Amino acid sequence: MNNMADKDEYTYREYWVSVEHIAEEAKDNAEEYGSDVYDNVNESVDGSYWIIYTHAQLKVLQYTDNKDAINDVYGDTLEGSADTIITQIAYFAMVQDVMDRL
Repeated sequence: MNNMADKDEYTYREYWVSVEHIAEEAKDNAEEYGSDVYDNVNESVDGSYWIIYTHAQLKVLQYTDNKDAINDVYGDTLEGSADTIITQIAYFAMVQDVMDRL
């Protein structure tokens, strides 16, 4: 593998490790504090590196198993700037990736 492919594979693994970590943490917090798992997932994903940074959002779109998860919320109508739409797609995709691990 070339250096660029090695970096991409590392980033791919990092994403899925983050997804697993958020799922475990959300579940643990729900059990320990009686909080809602879905709320825990939403808060953790919203504040994650993968959603805060635009370059990472693009990686989410590349790695996710749920590129179309936003359609469950907004249907086929998305409004806003390209940056806003990318953020929303990445956010809902990552939330669904985490929920799929629970």
